[in-house]
Amino acid sequence: MAKNVVVVIRDHPLSGDSFSEGLRMSVGMTIAGNRVTVILPEGSDTDPRPEKVGLGEIDMHFEGLSELKVTVLTRGICSERARMIDHIEFRNILDTSDVIIFW
Repeated sequence: MAKNVVVVIRDHPLSGDSFSEGLRMSVGMTIAGNRVTVILPEGSDTDPRPEKVGLGEIDMHFEGLSELKVTVLTRGICSERARMIDHIEFRNILDTSDVIIFW
C-alpha cells in the first residue's frame, strides 16, 4: 500500500553533498510506489531565485523529481518546479503525512 511520505531536507542547497543525498533518497522512496513530497524549509537568505545565488543546478534536480511525480515545496527558493508554501501549509502537510523523514 502506497504511503504519503514527506521528506524534509533541512540543509541549505549550497551546504554540499548532504542536500543532494536527501534528494536521491527521495527518489528512492518512489520505487515502492509511495507518494513523495520534498519540502525545503530553508532557502536563500539573499535572493530566492536559484540562478542568482548559484543554484541553477537545483532546477535540474527539481525537474527530475517532477518527472517522477515527486512534489517539491519550498519556503525560500523560487522555482518553476517548486511551489512556495507558508508555515501553516508546512504544518498541515506534516500533520497529514503517513511518514516524515527529516534529512
